[in-house]
Amino acid sequence: MEASQYISDFNKENIIGTTPLQMLENVKSNSRGLQTIWRKGSQNNKKSMKIQFYTTSGTGSNIRNAESGSYYSGIVGTYDENQFFKVVLATGECKNGSSTLFYNSPQQYMSHMNVELDPSVISGWEEKMRNNY
Repeated sequence: MEASQYISDFNKENIIGTTPLQMLENVKSNSRGLQTIWRKGSQNNKKSMKIQFYTTSGTGSNIRNAESGSYYSGIVGTYDENQFFKVVLATGECKNGSSTLFYNSPQQYMSHMNVELDPSVISGWEEKMRNNY
């Protein structure tokens, strides 16, 4: 069998009947650093919520956005970290390594993780951004 025919058969077997959302989930599930946790909803909504996020590896690796999975040129363990809102998920929910999450802002973190932060945390981060950038 020629390579082009093999690839064509492979694509038919693995793509036909697969929705774009299923294909995206397949790609995400193979991504290193992807974590899934379950959190209880608000008091009005008791249903558990599935939250997926991307952790960033250790010192010397590129910073990764916890919500989108996008890699940035910034490096863990350098001053670059100060450009992001950094969260360490110390709940024991993360499997296989790092539990460090980087967000563009506290608002992105709150929206993604469905949490509220104390306003002083937000204003402190905004002040740091004004003074440093």
